[in-house]
Amino acid sequence: MWAHDSKVALPLLKMAEKRCVFLYDLMDGGYSSGLTDSYSRSIGKIPVIDFKAPRGHEKPEMDKAKKIRYKAQTTVERTNSELKGMFIPGKLYYRDAAARFEISLTVLLETIKRISMVLEKKRKAKAA
Repeated sequence: MWAHDSKVALPLLKMAEKRCVFLYDLMDGGYSSGLTDSYSRSIGKIPVIDFKAPRGHEKPEMDKAKKIRYKAQTTVERTNSELKGMFIPGKLYYRDAAARFEISLTVLLETIKRISMVLEKKRKAKAA
C-alpha cells in the first residue's frame, strides 16, 4: 500500500532527526504543506520545499540560496529512481544479510556508474 508523500512527511522528519544531524530539509512538491514547513522550523531545521502552486495562483519562487541547495535533492531523486529502475529487483527474495548484500551491491554499481560518468566528463574536458 502506498501513501502520499505529505502523509509521511512528519514521521520521516521525526525519524531522521533521531538518526542523524542535519540542517536543511530538502523536499519536493509532494511534501509541500504549511504543517511540514512549520514543523521543520520548530525543530530548528531550514525547510527547502519546492512548494506546489496553490489553485488559481502561481508557484511561489524559491530564493537563490534555496534553489542551489534544492539541486542536491533532485540529484538524490534521480539516483533513487535509477537504483529502483535499473538495479534493484522488483522483489527481494532474500532476508537479513543476503538482502543487505544485494542492496549494497546495487549501491556500489550505481556509485561505479557515477564515478565513470565524472571521469568521462573530465577526459572530454581535457581533450577539448
